[in-house]
Amino acid sequence: MAQKKQEKNQKITLSLQQLIEESKAMNARLSGLGRETEMRRQMLSEMFAAKDSLKQFEKSKGEETIMVDLGAGVYVDAKIEKPNSVKRSIAGNVLVQKKASEAIKALEEDIKKIEQDISNLSQEIAKTRDSINGINNILAQIQKQQQMQMQKQTP
Repeated sequence: MAQKKQEKNQKITLSLQQLIEESKAMNARLSGLGRETEMRRQMLSEMFAAKDSLKQFEKSKGEETIMVDLGAGVYVDAKIEKPNSVKRSIAGNVLVQKKASEAIKALEEDIKKIEQDISNLSQEIAKTRDSINGINNILAQIQKQQQMQMQKQTP
């Protein structure tokens, strides 16, 4: 316990250049976390859309025609032959056949994981912002001290 207190109270001395570099690194980290969060949000949006589509698909009686989005604004009409059977990608180009209800359940689990990822990323973003603010405050204090020293030296 005493060692932990001692470690906590130790001073770390950084040069001005080190502080500036740390600030740049933290800003780059913040930018990366933002991109990662946005990517997760896009995945989440896609999962919600797939889940909603599967729920509609589950209600079909079969032999119905639906419009399928191929991407890039291209759609085709397709006839549903097996109304309760879907294929889901598990890795790369490997597909597994599942019941629509199983695919919905799997999507719901994936959604929970992505939501947790987003929550963790948000916490990391907050910590990184706090670190950046701390560094910026130190840099502002240094700049203020330098200005005061220059004023004292000027006759």
